[in-house]
Amino acid sequence: EYMGEESAVEVSEGKHKSKKVQRKKKVQTKQSETCGDGTIKWFHVDKTGTSFINVLMTYACDGMNDTASALSNGYTNTNQSDFRNKCSTRMNICPHVLHAHYSIGERSCVANEPGCKLFAGMFRQPEQRAMSNYNYQHEQASKGNPVNEYFDLTEDLLENTRRFAGCYVKMLIGQVCGKEEVSDEDMAVNTDAAKQVIGDQFVFTGLTEEWELSVCLFHAVLGGNCHRREFLNVNMGNASKSTGYDTSLLGGWSDVYDGAIYADVTLRFAASTREYGVNTQACRDVICAAAPDAFE
Repeated sequence: EYMGEESAVEVSEGKHKSKKVQRKKKVQTKQSETCGDGTIKWFHVDKTGTSFINVLMTYACDGMNDTASALSNGYTNTNQSDFRNKCSTRMNICPHVLHAHYSIGERSCVANEPGCKLFAGMFRQPEQRAMSNYNYQHEQASKGNPVNEYFDLTEDLLENTRRFAGCYVKMLIGQVCGKEEVSDEDMAVNTDAAKQVIGDQFVFTGLTEEWELSVCLFHAVLGGNCHRREFLNVNMGNASKSTGYDTSLLGGWSDVYDGAIYADVTLRFAASTREYGVNTQACRDVICAAAPDAFE
């Protein structure tokens, strides 16, 4: 599946003696004849981090200039042909790249390929994601922009978050988030199936709340050099809060199904950072040495 190549790098530990940090570089190879062309696929749930496109671009796109980012000329939704020409050899690019919130299997760019670890995605604490999405959809409506076709602007916050519960679960197994209610019994079964999809088809899972370390981990797993563009917030809503939203407004309600997915991904994240030696010092001095300010 993947073959590793290690390089030892000396890093300083202040008053402590220096030690060698093993930076493992995993080089993707053809996993089986059923894995297509082996290009990375982006699993993108609303409000988990559109900025992740800058990470994928840095990894996948050839000939990017130093100032290019997701919202710069040549890499936006309005110039997708240029985007595809630069990036398509290592990334499966969906239509409407920045806002391609497709369930697995919904399109060929996010094809369901069991046994092929080709998906990469960020995951956000579910109640924070839900509140961010609620605010963002209302913000878009106030500007006269389109909103999610299943989003009901007449619903209050709690009604809406309940109806959009389980988005991770649904999108991981090919269902559409917010389109229809699913019974608790079915959702419990679907949650187990969704966890299996993550284990079976994801080469990388990051946490929105641990953005810098997630970017670093991405490069530790898949290789390539970090760039300062990967730490930009390119799609911040007017109601965004760096300290997080006040979830008490949900009256104690929580998304138990997406909560289970988030807990699973958090454990995977912790295990991966240990496996690849990813921590603030190693990221600043070794893995993301080209963008050290992100880890100050």
